[in-house]
Amino acid sequence: MAITPASKSHLEALINFNTAVTQRMLESLHRLGFLNMHLARELMAEWGQTGQHLMGSANPAEFANSAAHSGRGEQAGNALRNYQQGLADLLATGCAALAQAAESHLPNVSRSANALAEELMRNTREEASKASDRQRQMLEQMSAAGKSFAASGADGHGQARH
Repeated sequence: MAITPASKSHLEALINFNTAVTQRMLESLHRLGFLNMHLARELMAEWGQTGQHLMGSANPAEFANSAAHSGRGEQAGNALRNYQQGLADLLATGCAALAQAAESHLPNVSRSANALAEELMRNTREEASKASDRQRQMLEQMSAAGKSFAASGADGHGQARH
């Protein structure tokens, strides 16, 4: 089966749509990776500072005091709040980018799908008409052959079976 212009146009529209959506998703995943790395850096820095304070303790009382102050997790809480805010922003912009990609490509996909459906219906009607014509011709030939056979039998020219 040959690829028709409508088929080609529809496939191109689908590929363009899928490419745009995939690109937006990859951009969001890229931003998510950076967000995760930023959180990891903040947490590692906090843990490193906490470890330095604990290791620098001269006596058990100072160690307990450093451990109590580092155990509050204020910096970790800030880091997690920043992460949550960044994640919410990422999701909002990602959804907006996907919606924009859909808005810009779906009308073309819809037009090309309609054109393809019209072409398929036209081709189906043409093929059905051709099949009907072939069937009619075959019936006419069979009818003519039947009349010819009947006429030859009525004239006595037909051969008898033994």
